[in-house]
Amino acid sequence: AQRVAGRLQALGVEPGDRVATMLDATPAYLHAWLGCAWAGLVEVPVNTEYKGVFLEHVLRESGAVVAIIQDSYLARLASLDIPSLKHVIVVGDAAAAEAPRSLAVHGFAEALAHAPAPLVRTREQDLLYVLYTSGTTGPSKGVMHCNRSALWTARVWAELAGLGPDDVGYSYLPLYHVTARSALVKACIVAGASCVLRKHFSASEFLPDVRRYGATFTMYMGAV
Repeated sequence: AQRVAGRLQALGVEPGDRVATMLDATPAYLHAWLGCAWAGLVEVPVNTEYKGVFLEHVLRESGAVVAIIQDSYLARLASLDIPSLKHVIVVGDAAAAEAPRSLAVHGFAEALAHAPAPLVRTREQDLLYVLYTSGTTGPSKGVMHCNRSALWTARVWAELAGLGPDDVGYSYLPLYHVTARSALVKACIVAGASCVLRKHFSASEFLPDVRRYGATFTMYMGAV
């Protein structure tokens, strides 16, 4: 996280600037997410299913200046008009990915090799990330979470589940959604527990995964 923060600062971003993350649920997502927090930046998690006008709406409205994106989603930016967006950091194969010519493209490996940045101090009421709704009644709306909101959401779930250092959370949901983000991953971090990240949900692997990793806690969704 400290190295990602340093790389973002080297690109010229400043505390309060928006950084979009459009990533699969892997440890790289946590590096990016917590790196933004370390640098005092406002993360904008983006639904990985979005493309076209849906994706353009979120990126334009949020005013994202940098996007940290999975290589498989990079081509979706090619047809979009995002005046604020200047840099793209690609997780995966940056050389093989198709990118808009107007954007400066960087590899995520560069960020992980960057010199660590010192912590940027922020206040409880400062904005930490903007989570966009699913857009069932119109265009997705940005829901603003400050440091206090983000921390207490995780603390509540850790308390409700009675999580402790011996627990293992099992996350099969996308990290752009509040359930995986706060009720699973961040709740485990707050409680000092471990957390398993599955990139995508699998019905056939759900219970084998639980047994394999000794998972003690997960979040249930009706579709599961």
